[in-house]
Amino acid sequence: MNVLTQVADTQLKMAEAQTRSDSRIAELAEAQKRTTEAQKHTDDAMAETTEHLNSLIVVVERYFSNGRGGDQ
Repeated sequence: MNVLTQVADTQLKMAEAQTRSDSRIAELAEAQKRTTEAQKHTDDAMAETTEHLNSLIVVVERYFSNGRGGDQ
């Protein structure tokens, strides 16, 4: 195998490796987009849960502050 053939073979292997890398990077980018979207849904659900919990806390605090606590 002469030097020119070796260089061409190496160049081809490098191009194939770069194509594989590009493909994997694209897959990772798509996976990151899905993860980001899932995190947004989780954040929204947590915010809604926090709102409901805060409402419950207000009701319970009112209940106990109106003399309906355990000292009756």
